[in-house]
Amino acid sequence: MSKNVFNIILAKTLTFKVFSGNYVNKFEKEIEKYIGCRHAIANSMARTSLYLLLKAYNLKKGSEVIVSTYTIPEVINIIIQAGCKPVFVDIDLNTYNMDPNLIEKKITKKTKVILHTHLFGQPDDIDKINKIAKKYNLITFEDCAQSFGARYNGRKVGNNCDAGYFSLGSYKNATTFYGGIITTDNDEIAKKIREMIYKMPYPKLTFLYKRIIRDAILWISTMKFSFIFTYLIVGMINKFDEGFIDRFLSAKHILRKEIPKNYLVKYTNIQAAIGLEQLKRIDFRNKRRKENADFYNRTLKDIKEIKIPEIISKAESIYFNYPIRVKNKKKILNALLKAGIDTTSGNITVCSEMDIYKEYFSECPVAKKAVREIMYLPIQLQLNKKQLQYIVDKLKGIFN
Repeated sequence: MSKNVFNIILAKTLTFKVFSGNYVNKFEKEIEKYIGCRHAIANSMARTSLYLLLKAYNLKKGSEVIVSTYTIPEVINIIIQAGCKPVFVDIDLNTYNMDPNLIEKKITKKTKVILHTHLFGQPDDIDKINKIAKKYNLITFEDCAQSFGARYNGRKVGNNCDAGYFSLGSYKNATTFYGGIITTDNDEIAKKIREMIYKMPYPKLTFLYKRIIRDAILWISTMKFSFIFTYLIVGMINKFDEGFIDRFLSAKHILRKEIPKNYLVKYTNIQAAIGLEQLKRIDFRNKRRKENADFYNRTLKDIKEIKIPEIISKAESIYFNYPIRVKNKKKILNALLKAGIDTTSGNITVCSEMDIYKEYFSECPVAKKAVREIMYLPIQLQLNKKQLQYIVDKLKGIFN
């Protein structure tokens, strides 16, 4: 989020149509160049992207999709809404991505898709998983919602499988307030998806501007001059109710058997105009986050109570999050909050353990351990070395 984004909104709204126009096509072409794929297709959000891909491949009802248990529940909802069955696989505790060594025993005659999830900005072991997929003639998708700009073997994610998809949501490294991108080299699949999108309506103008206003409020409330007031209010409430922040940040997850209608809408002209500007800075943003991650890696590696992220050799992470694992996570989160450091334990969970997915239950002990111990350190590109050092010093103080 930046002042430039809001300037674009004000200027563009006054100079061309908000919904239809040629900016969507321009944005898609730039994404194709950036990712290196034949087709980039803009749509309403990443969840919609996955739904459209599952529908475009004409999968039979009950087809199985192998997916990491450690993800956001909305991904599982979409798989079910598309008429498929999620099959959960536990994670590698070093990378937090799906463990390739556990996949083959989950494959049945009904298995049709393996969904790669590049969590926290790090690609999973694409070659190893794709080798399994090829052996069993399975379709492969890349969930790149948190990894726009990450690479594997020098190739951008979203260009290593049958298709990929990206999120352009509010908190992503490239945002158009909401939105998604599908990437593929398959001409037939791209045509089917475009035909489905063509039949969709545009979103209501009120919906679009509610998202913009919501994000503007969040942006202003977390700016340097105003965050002190936000922090004081949140800190005072949390002092008397330690569970307040977790409840405030957590969403109530409901399994809907049908995809919500507001997911099935077109991507708009104004979003694409914003996206073109965002794309110009995405490499700079990713570079700054990587620099901040490198600082943490150097300064935290010798603290035995902290497990820092481990990146596989072929991967280049964009560090969408900087996850560390610690014991007594709640105590550390509160200690850092009292020091003015805003941390979180995130909204990724063990989906195979959730009541709403009990019919798909699978024992995933590694992911359960990760949820108990993982927290994210601030890594935003706006942080300077002095602020990063302050965070490190406070962490060291907790363990000394």
